[in-house]
Amino acid sequence: MPKAAPAKSVAKSASKSSKGFQKEDKPKEKRAPSAWNVYYTEHLPAWKANPANADKKIHAAMAEIAGLWRNDPANPKRGQAPRKRAKKSADGPPVDASSSAPSSSQSIADSDD
Repeated sequence: MPKAAPAKSVAKSASKSSKGFQKEDKPKEKRAPSAWNVYYTEHLPAWKANPANADKKIHAAMAEIAGLWRNDPANPKRGQAPRKRAKKSADGPPVDASSSAPSSSQSIADSDD
C-alpha cells in the first residue's frame, strides 16, 4: 500500500507582505549625530596626526578619546562613572551578581539546621 503524502499547511507566513505592509516611497529621515559622535570626529584627525600614534590601532584611539570625553564640557554626563555591565558567564547569558549570592533568609535557614 503506498504512503499518503503529508497534508500541506495552508497558513501564510507572518511576513510584512502577508500583513499588508508596503514600503513607503519617502526616505527615512536621518537623525542628528550624538554629542559623542561629534566629539570623536573632531578629535580623531588630531589623534591620527600625532606621530606617536602612527603605529597604534583604532581601538587605542577610541580608548584615549573616550578618556578625554569623560570630563569634557561637551559631555552631557560629565564626571559620572561609566555604567556597570553585567558579568558574562563562560557558558551562557550574562549573570547578575545579585542573583548568584544566596539571600539572607536562605543563609539563616541553612545555618539553623
